[in-house]
Amino acid sequence: MPNGVIRQQNSVELEELGGQNRSDSDDEALPRRTSITPEKRRKRSWMHYSGRRRRPSKPGSLYSLATLAHSGEVRLYQRSEPNVHFDEQQLPPAVDIDFPVHSIPRSISGISQKAESAESLRNFSREEEIDVQAKGSLLSFLGRIGLWKKSSSVSSLNVQIQKLYKDSNTTSFDKLNRRLSQIKRRRSSYYFCENERRIRANDREFNAQFKYANNYIKTSKYSLLTFLPFNLLEQFQRLANFYFLVLLVLQLIPAISSLTPVTTALPLIGVLSLTAIKDAYDDIQRHLSDSQVNNRRSKTLRNGKLIEEKWSGVQVGDIIKLENNQFVAADILLLSTSEPSGLCFIETAELDGETNLKCKQCLLETIGMGQQEDLLSQFNGEIICEKPNNLLNKFEGTLIWNNQRFSLDNEKILLRGCVLRNTQWCYGVVIFAGKDTKLMQNSGKTQFKSTGVDRLLNYIILGIVLFLIFICAFCSFGCAIWEAVIGQHFQVYLPWDKFIPKDISTGATFIGFLVFFSYAIVLNTFVPISLYVSVEVIRFVQSFMINWDEDMYYEKTKTYARARTTTLNEELGQIQYIFSDKTGTLTQNIMTFNKCSINGQSYGDFVDSKTGEIYEINDKANAQRPPTILVKSRDVESPSADAITVDVSYKSPSGSTSTSSSNLLKTRSINKPKKSVQYQDQVFEHQASTEHAIEPVDFSFNSEYEADFKWYDRSLLDAVQSDEEHAHNFFRLLAVCHTVMPETANGRLEYQAQSPDEAALVSAARNFGFVFKSRTPNSITIEVMGKTEEYELLSILDFNNVRKRMSVLLRRNNKIILYCKGADNVIYDRLSTSQNTIKNQTQEHLNKFAGEGLRTLVLAERMIEENYYYNWIERLQHASVALDKREEKMNVLYEEIESDLILVGVTAIEDKLQDGVPQAIANLQMAGIKIWVLTGDKQETAINIGYSCQLLTDDLADVFIVDGNSLEEVDKQLRKFRECVKIVNTYRPIPPIINSEPIVNLNLNGAAAQLKDNNSNVPQIEAPPAPAISVVTFSRDVSKLYNGVDVEKAVNNSRPTTPVESQLDGSADFAIVINGHSLVYCLSPELETRFLEIASQCKSVICCRVTPLQKALVVELIKRAKNAVTLAIGDGANDVSMIKAAHIGVGISGQEGMQAVLASDYSIAQFRFLERLLLVHGRWSYYRMCKFLKYFFYKNIAFTLCHVWYALFCGFSAQTVFDPFYISVYNLFYTSLPVLALGIFEQDVSDKLSLQYPKLYTPGLKSTLFNCKEFIKSVMHGGFSSVVLFFIPYGAYQHGVTPDGLIVGDHQTLASIIAVLLILDNTAQICLDTSYWTIFNHITIWGSLVTYFVFDYFYNYVIGGPYVGSLTIAIRHATFWFTTVLCVIMCMVPILCTRFYFIDVKPGLSHMVRFLL
Repeated sequence: MPNGVIRQQNSVELEELGGQNRSDSDDEALPRRTSITPEKRRKRSWMHYSGRRRRPSKPGSLYSLATLAHSGEVRLYQRSEPNVHFDEQQLPPAVDIDFPVHSIPRSISGISQKAESAESLRNFSREEEIDVQAKGSLLSFLGRIGLWKKSSSVSSLNVQIQKLYKDSNTTSFDKLNRRLSQIKRRRSSYYFCENERRIRANDREFNAQFKYANNYIKTSKYSLLTFLPFNLLEQFQRLANFYFLVLLVLQLIPAISSLTPVTTALPLIGVLSLTAIKDAYDDIQRHLSDSQVNNRRSKTLRNGKLIEEKWSGVQVGDIIKLENNQFVAADILLLSTSEPSGLCFIETAELDGETNLKCKQCLLETIGMGQQEDLLSQFNGEIICEKPNNLLNKFEGTLIWNNQRFSLDNEKILLRGCVLRNTQWCYGVVIFAGKDTKLMQNSGKTQFKSTGVDRLLNYIILGIVLFLIFICAFCSFGCAIWEAVIGQHFQVYLPWDKFIPKDISTGATFIGFLVFFSYAIVLNTFVPISLYVSVEVIRFVQSFMINWDEDMYYEKTKTYARARTTTLNEELGQIQYIFSDKTGTLTQNIMTFNKCSINGQSYGDFVDSKTGEIYEINDKANAQRPPTILVKSRDVESPSADAITVDVSYKSPSGSTSTSSSNLLKTRSINKPKKSVQYQDQVFEHQASTEHAIEPVDFSFNSEYEADFKWYDRSLLDAVQSDEEHAHNFFRLLAVCHTVMPETANGRLEYQAQSPDEAALVSAARNFGFVFKSRTPNSITIEVMGKTEEYELLSILDFNNVRKRMSVLLRRNNKIILYCKGADNVIYDRLSTSQNTIKNQTQEHLNKFAGEGLRTLVLAERMIEENYYYNWIERLQHASVALDKREEKMNVLYEEIESDLILVGVTAIEDKLQDGVPQAIANLQMAGIKIWVLTGDKQETAINIGYSCQLLTDDLADVFIVDGNSLEEVDKQLRKFRECVKIVNTYRPIPPIINSEPIVNLNLNGAAAQLKDNNSNVPQIEAPPAPAISVVTFSRDVSKLYNGVDVEKAVNNSRPTTPVESQLDGSADFAIVINGHSLVYCLSPELETRFLEIASQCKSVICCRVTPLQKALVVELIKRAKNAVTLAIGDGANDVSMIKAAHIGVGISGQEGMQAVLASDYSIAQFRFLERLLLVHGRWSYYRMCKFLKYFFYKNIAFTLCHVWYALFCGFSAQTVFDPFYISVYNLFYTSLPVLALGIFEQDVSDKLSLQYPKLYTPGLKSTLFNCKEFIKSVMHGGFSSVVLFFIPYGAYQHGVTPDGLIVGDHQTLASIIAVLLILDNTAQICLDTSYWTIFNHITIWGSLVTYFVFDYFYNYVIGGPYVGSLTIAIRHATFWFTTVLCVIMCMVPILCTRFYFIDVKPGLSHMVRFLL
């Protein structure tokens, strides 16, 4: 039963079901279903009437229902018109409302028909019933053969019957029609809408017909028999694995394979085995988890008795019993609890990560069943509800029981995965089981994210494959020519296979065709399978390094940073845009009641009674005297007139104040009867000698006061203690308008709130003497200055992201009053027209509070007449049980009653910045990352926070504000801003140039130490100064200005392009602030391009008053239009959609639960840790991966091209130059570990220097460390090395003879020498590439070198390889050593010269930091 019901001595509830347009005789023959509810007094539920708390769940994709539907912007589905049994347009549904007899007439308008007895159903004769059944069987038969279909309405059913029985008489037809209507009513569950679900309690046979899912959970993927085939099938769906499988099959064909299949089979089996072992381990864990969950025990009601049942045996419609601290087995409708009011408390940590308790309440009509098993087993209610979905905080349904209909919402549902707390027992009926539960609906796969390096690697691999095809075709063509010209003469020694045609040209062509596939096998090391394994290993280890970083450990909450994915680490080093929430992300989300406005009077400023000075309170208290806070006085002027002008200025982080040249700051007249402050263009701070110690107001008179509550304005407490009406009304509203739960712990009253804002407001009311004491389902009790007041709670209209307000309806002393609090723009639109004067006064206070960075809420009230309330609650009851557009209908009624409000006051709550936020933002901006703040706060608050955290600074040329209310107005503002940007960029001062070299200042964050004096001659980079002018023109034609000068050409040609501009962001001089209603137009197709043009030239962007959907749309816009790498960071449920939309999602484990963390890729405890996550770990990961890939491709190109060069001397016969064993283990053992160590431990500069010089991050922004150009360089480097390593030994040993007369110019000796040189070259190359040496680098590099000689000796001498003795003989002679030294020098010297040249002539920032500091 929804809340807010009111009493009545007698109530008649009528529901007419059946055919349309019946005659009086029909009514006599077929009664309407009725129910007469006897007189009884019902309790009122304190839980909100129908407002549903919508916290988003963790979704599996960007615009999943769980992230968007909670805000009301996206609905789960649009219900189609159900197969109802009555005409909803003619009659309202049955209601269950108790009206006082003295209040309204006994007859309810619209439902005045008399109730008819159900006994009339028995008046049908047996013959008529048999006739109806026979005709019904005929209809069933015709339906099976497709000649008749069930209609969704009685009228269409009548049409079908008339066609079938056109020869029947009227009386017989009417009887059939009435009988079918009765059957349709009795068996309504067989005719239901596709978008609804019907369940009957304690009736397994009835529920079985719908084939609902059972409660057995299976998250595992394999069984013992299916593991091998399914796992292999899954692995071979990866292109790389399938490619090597095809190569292996080709190697099994003797005619085309010159290599043993072991060379491909060994690495392929190794990779498949490692992956299979990992998959098997993961699936075993899933099997164990499934078994543990399915074998949990639950008490289920069977035949009137409770029995122990496994969770897997629970079915839809079963009634189960839960006990304290027990997990909920399935999604259940709460029927009764151990609490007399039908309440129970649950913990939802497994669903949304929140550990605070939530309250649920069952229907008042079912509370009476208690734990009486006989009554519970007789419960046969029918539930009509929505289909299974993943919306954790939304549920719509209707319970039909005892001929009554009751509205069901999320507050009456317990979800699987919740834990029952502080409640001895409860009973519920299962509505969703197994895979249909909301928990399992939310356990789907998340959206796959890949990095930019992965995407580039895919294109590179495709290019390599095309290059491989070209090389194979070239060798195939060469082989055909060689066989036709030369090979035909040597068939005595090199006979052709029997299946080769004897014709010379045909046979040579056929051999060339076969050689194509042979070389595809030989050259497969162009794309070695070990590449993918090595990449995953590097990412896996880097993720652990993030998890183990002690510098990102938050001591207060004992929380480490956590990488929740292992595939995106290098993407952290390429972030171009950061989208951040404000509350709880940049701020602490710990609210303190700071200031307020009551009846046009502002409170909260501390004014010296002697001097009239207003003191600015510093939040850093004296350590010796905790209650005492040091403040600094501001310069005060006492204007002669009451109306003074306040020129609002914002204090920048540097200490000075800033104002904008655009419409950022507006001058307002404030009428105040008391002395006020004249804020000048500067804020003068007194010296330490003028500091005063201010004692907070003493609240010890109140036994329930909180010691940590601080308030410094005595006048407000005086107003409360003097019984000032407006002050009492203000705090009374704060004490009753909320959903806070009180509890007693250690003898002290404590509050459990679902948001820090509510906790702060209730706490403030408590300290001022308005103590919220307790609540029941139908009452709220507060204590006002020691006197108890009890209010009858009629209804709660809860807060959500669309309404942005909450209201309570209370009754006291026979008066009904509505209290409402919410966002200022929402409440102001609903104020009475008589409130204009007080609105204007309060608006000035709102602007002042917002300018100080405070979060504001507006309080209002309305007196409600009883007759109006009864009518309203009746209509709301009808809307609450509607099956179609229930939420829309209820919102219309909410809007109706929340109108004509009377303004009570304004609260101002302070949410302080987290530690280190300004420094982190400054460093991230210096790194070249653009930061957008997306917040739901009002514009003034957002601007103030922007200055506080250095998003907005004095260095900005201008701050644009987009606040238009129409498409044309927003378009005009964007055009104006675009012109301003072009003009300022045209005439911007040029950075100083010394000796044609840019001035380079590596220390761009303003916090690090300057360069040492002995390095003062080092080039320095400095950002260009702010523009000297800021001009705004209103010209529509901006293509040519100032006597025909082309502005765009002037921007490009007015000054020479210098190297400075290649490293500095020339558009870092502007910021833009966009309001939520204007953002709607900015995201429209008409203005999207122009908005991006302006925003992309701004250093910072602040979007205020935005919804969760708008946050996600902004991120998607930047991803799509700018092709930029994005990162979204937030801490609350409203940030989940944004986090899912971005390339990288970062969740902050803060005060708003764990929804953001559960949906994120990385989690941190504080915003300041994002600086280290990006500038250190992100940069290192990108740097390491790029170095790894360049070296990996180099060594494999050098290795593989040796086969190509050898083809020139072996008649393109696909003979390999190396031993098959060497080919097999080259990438597995000989060269894999050194490059892994490089990819895991390499760093060019330390973490401290990475933070000290944020500009080091810029290479990742431009993808300069690894791109197509760098890949081609690696290919050319590998090609050069292969030429040196092959042709120098070939020339040295072509006619080689030892002093003993032994010939050493054979194939085996040449191959052994090239193999040794290749290993030595790889070792020397990786030594050059390693900048940061660890013990692991030494072990892997020198260990791999030793491993080669050990393996070679073991293979040739122990196993008996074909190359036995070749290397041993070669190293005994000087030719080998001269050749080795010459080859290594020729491979290394060009590389060394090139690197030294670039370091000396064109050093990068990292080189300068490493070598010059």
